[in-house]
Amino acid sequence: MAARTTRVLLIEDDDVQGEILKSLLEQQGYIVEYFLDGRSAMTRLENTQFDLAFIDIYLPDISGLDVLDSMRASPTHAGTPILMMTADATEDTSVLALVKEADEVLIKPLRHSEFLLKARLWLERQRERQKLREANARLETQSKIMSQYFSDDVIEKITASGTMMKPELIPATVMFFDLRSFTALSEKLDPANVAELLNVIFTDLMDLIFSHGGSVNKFIGDAIMATFGAPLSQGNDALNAVKCSLAIREAMGLFNQVKPAYLSEDIRFGIGIASGTVFSGTVGSFRRLEYTVLGDVVNVASRLESMNKISRTNILMDGRTRELVGAAVECRKIRFEERIRGKTQQVEIFEPIRLVG
Repeated sequence: MAARTTRVLLIEDDDVQGEILKSLLEQQGYIVEYFLDGRSAMTRLENTQFDLAFIDIYLPDISGLDVLDSMRASPTHAGTPILMMTADATEDTSVLALVKEADEVLIKPLRHSEFLLKARLWLERQRERQKLREANARLETQSKIMSQYFSDDVIEKITASGTMMKPELIPATVMFFDLRSFTALSEKLDPANVAELLNVIFTDLMDLIFSHGGSVNKFIGDAIMATFGAPLSQGNDALNAVKCSLAIREAMGLFNQVKPAYLSEDIRFGIGIASGTVFSGTVGSFRRLEYTVLGDVVNVASRLESMNKISRTNILMDGRTRELVGAAVECRKIRFEERIRGKTQQVEIFEPIRLVG
């Protein structure tokens, strides 16, 4: 808080003493607004922001404590450092002022060096408070952004660890969800209905992903890429992903039973799930960083999502995911004549049917 931009309120009914204090403050480069009574100062407070206030408790019209109450009740001055001044050295006066949330009580006669020191110290504290408020505001904004992609427990772990976003190779499960024929459907619907439909479906999907320990990594038009185990593992990430996909299938079935009147046919979807080692970390430049996961697993999950169209299924997973879920999920092996595009080796593909037990 540079001195040339610092505005100080001074209320002192002793005009000689008041002019001396005003001069001392102005010599430091502060902008000082000086008042001999409380009511004049109260009027000025209505449309002026002060960085610091010195207020005499005993004033000719109203008590300085009334001015203190008014400032603390105002959102503009609720956090302004307020130092009360009095010649009454009794403990009761000081306690009353502090109870009313004065920051400090200065006993007259004031030593000029001490007076200036108090001004400098409280302005410095106010600057630090402002930095803290700005930092908290940034954290709140970042938290709101993160809450769109991560569940609360993942956000807490990321924030607590501080280092988990560094680039690393980790085991994870990737899930792709895509709405079928949504482009054609969008052409038939009013834009407001399209937005409403996506909001309803994606809100339910995100709730299911978060409740199963997953994170939303990307929105790709009418598709979602979710990760389980990245950035942080829950210990049973593949099973969580499959459970989530089955819950989504059930939720979509319920949605179609009560679908809005503007939909003439059921909403169809496809899900692809693959497990393996992924690159997890932030990518980009110093201007903008984005958390992502990369690797062959991501490509396989995306391909499996598309292959649901061929097999007329809505959920497919790779063999590695099948191994990880074990007997917890009843599955059906699906055979395709062609290999997954981009893969030189055959990938076993399964359809999860239901949970066992």
